[in-house]
Amino acid sequence: NVGAVKLGQALGEDEMYRAFAELGFDRPTGVDFPGESAGYLPKVEDWSASTIGNLPFGQGMSVNALQLSRAMCAVANGGDLVTPHLLKSVPADAALEPSWPEERAMSEETSAMMRDVLTSVVVDGTGTGAAVEGFTAAGKTGTAQKARPDGLGYAKGSYIASFVGFLPADDPEVVILVAVDEPTNGIYGGAIAGPAFSEIGSFCMSHLRISGAGQGTEQSESAVAETIVPGTADEPDPEGG
Repeated sequence: NVGAVKLGQALGEDEMYRAFAELGFDRPTGVDFPGESAGYLPKVEDWSASTIGNLPFGQGMSVNALQLSRAMCAVANGGDLVTPHLLKSVPADAALEPSWPEERAMSEETSAMMRDVLTSVVVDGTGTGAAVEGFTAAGKTGTAQKARPDGLGYAKGSYIASFVGFLPADDPEVVILVAVDEPTNGIYGGAIAGPAFSEIGSFCMSHLRISGAGQGTEQSESAVAETIVPGTADEPDPEGG
């Protein structure tokens, strides 16, 4: 958290807001399904004196699961922010191949650097519990205090523990987000949500027939059907991992 705040202060108010907005945190994702919440990212003119000290590590804002997954997709796919969609199947006719709007969230160089950083979280950081046997995964732990229903601060003792990441880290094919609402056996995302990420990731690699070396993406139609696609691979956290 301290490191995130120092980065935020170095960026300054306007640049930090722009960075969050480029990751899509200032608007709904545009998914073709009703009922998406917009999340909350305060405009710079509405910031208080303490905002520069809490926004960098996630307090004072809120995002929905698709917004967070979409941003992680941008890290995984080289920097493109892709509009998420729900697919039942992929058309066999090349002329009907789906194509959706995308925008640049970061440079390919920044994306590559972040993939390395997030890989280290799973290899020897706070996310070792998210490791997937036979694959190198990458991701970020999260431990968020829950906002009070009346909007006045945070609820004492109420947390959401999460882990969001992708694999294979060197050639990403899937992004997975696990969020546990008010866990009772701990609060830290690496310990609470990491193991579930590991199991889901292992299933995905087997189901999609992706080799352990991270090469090859041979899939059957049944492997694609019923899949949520927030993007394609060509496509306050006390843990600090």
